[in-house]
Amino acid sequence: MTKMISGGTAFGGVPIGILVLNARYPLMPGNMAHAASFDFPVRYKVVNLPTGWWQDLNEEKYQTFIRAAKELQDEGVRAITTGCGLFVVWQTRVAEELDIPICTSPLLMAPMISKIIGRQKKLGIITAAGRRLKEAHFLETSGIDDTIPFVIGELDTCSEFMDCIRLQRKSEMDAGRFQEQVVQIAEDMMAKEPAIGAFLLECSDIPPFAAAISEVTGLPVFDFVALTNLLYRALVPRMY
Repeated sequence: MTKMISGGTAFGGVPIGILVLNARYPLMPGNMAHAASFDFPVRYKVVNLPTGWWQDLNEEKYQTFIRAAKELQDEGVRAITTGCGLFVVWQTRVAEELDIPICTSPLLMAPMISKIIGRQKKLGIITAAGRRLKEAHFLETSGIDDTIPFVIGELDTCSEFMDCIRLQRKSEMDAGRFQEQVVQIAEDMMAKEPAIGAFLLECSDIPPFAAAISEVTGLPVFDFVALTNLLYRALVPRMY
């Protein structure tokens, strides 16, 4: 049987492109910016924005973002995801400007997860945005409305996150301490809101601790890596 193969790009076999911030803090497997997080090839593109870009949104920042996304598209990836869940603020606009799928954030899974656990349960969202996540431009573009019960856990209370990632005051990260602090956030959320039925990790820096959160709380944990794996399987379905 003849099988025709098309060209058009300088490389092949990389279905997923990932837009990451221009940061230099320590990375570990499980982080979206660490290629060992995936069992398939990924291609990275640095978006020249700082880690706190989302605190002051403007058109110039969006143009920086869309340029990088279009470069990945032109380089031949079949879908795009990102290394910052707060890029969801541009989800609707960027999806309309690209010719390939883009999943900017695990927050896009919130409506699905809420359906899975039932509206009598709350979704526990651990986020780098803190209470600002409740601002309309983040919620609306995520598909989160007043029919989805959720509570927020803030990474602002995590000293390893603040010192190594947000403020970059430290060049070395204590991964064990970071995990303990993130798990503590989840436990504190459960203590205040026993009705939590699942966790959703908005920030791409904390999927390395998803297993620990699940083990301690006994709840399902959804994150950026899980979303990217889902996207990959949609592009490259398993043969049976």
